Amino acid sequence: MIRERPQCRRVIQEQGLKPYLVDGEWDGLYCLNPDGTHSEMSDGFRKQMKKMVAEGHWASTESQLSQKDNDSYCEGDSK
Repeated sequence: MIRERPQCRRVIQEQGLKPYLVDGEWDGLYCLNPDGTHSEMSDGFRKQMKKMVAEGHWASTESQLSQKDNDSYCEGDSK
């Protein structure tokens, strides 16, 4: 299981960041900013966003977690 990163969660929520979907799938690398631009995330932010997606934080993107990322989450990625 991916460990919680409270500071990353707080920044994601405060800044209104969301997974950036390309062709209906999130690649696990980029976030969508509130102004419509996208940015590459650091490793810690990517892992926290994966955790939040898996938890259903963004209901519309929960099913869009790529199979690779879903497998990584389920395999106990604790870094």
